[in-house]
Amino acid sequence: VSTQSTWVDPTGGLLKEFIDINNRVFNHFNESDLKRMGVHVCPGADSDSTHSADVDYIELLPQLFNLKVHNFYLEMAAEPEQERVLQIVQKYSKPHQRIFVGVIDVNNPMVETPEEVCERVMLAAKYIPLERLGTCDDCGYAPFCDDISTVRVTAFEKIKSRVLGTQMASMKLALKMVGIEQS
Repeated sequence: VSTQSTWVDPTGGLLKEFIDINNRVFNHFNESDLKRMGVHVCPGADSDSTHSADVDYIELLPQLFNLKVHNFYLEMAAEPEQERVLQIVQKYSKPHQRIFVGVIDVNNPMVETPEEVCERVMLAAKYIPLERLGTCDDCGYAPFCDDISTVRVTAFEKIKSRVLGTQMASMKLALKMVGIEQS
């Protein structure tokens, strides 16, 4: 499914066709397989480019949540309107779908702190039920193999921050669930 389909066809018809074609493929898998499948959504992150950054999630997500997969990996760290996108996710995602929010911006060489990651998780937890919430990086690190702007050490530091920040948020959310507020 391509974010660029909305450029070609602003009515969303082409995007719907892409989703229908993908769902025909997914029909060949059992429920157990579908629970392990997912789709990654981002404005592009190859060669430090965001070639589809002008495609608004509102044009995409309502239809994308009709895909028969169970996991959605969404670029969010670099998203300028995170809360608005989370509201769209809350409104259109289905109860069986897990939402992995991007908490690391792979196009930015600055390494996020675990505290920044924790804040992003806490924001997402306001809109996505905890049992359906996960974290991921905005995109994969494969472009770093041939992209000299982000070195391997930086990629590993970013992954470390994601893990530590997600753990911090998990602890805060667990304490919150049992009625202990932390500052």
